[in-house]
Amino acid sequence: MILMALAGAVSVLTSQPGAGFAAPTAALTSTADGVVVHGALCRTSAVTARPPWGVRVELVGGDGAVLASTTSALSGGGLSGRTLGCAYYTARAAWRLSPGARIVVQPAVAD
Repeated sequence: MILMALAGAVSVLTSQPGAGFAAPTAALTSTADGVVVHGALCRTSAVTARPPWGVRVELVGGDGAVLASTTSALSGGGLSGRTLGCAYYTARAAWRLSPGARIVVQPAVAD
């Protein structure tokens, strides 16, 4: 699902993670230092799995290769318990975006 385009070349994609979680929204902002990706990670079903502690944000090149990644912690308690809800993240990275690049957001879980 393409959510936002920056300069017509870079799209923010959110993965459909398994285990009852989804990253349905993301906003991408270009700054002098790189990029900021802000959005929500939401519980989509009453799953019993441990909720993610954060998100992994990947910079994916036009050829599909992961060029770089960063993680960001979640804020808000919307993923605790079994009720549906959301938690929020803001990830900052010193990435320079090129035509065809994509940003992919997915949950980060403890191993």
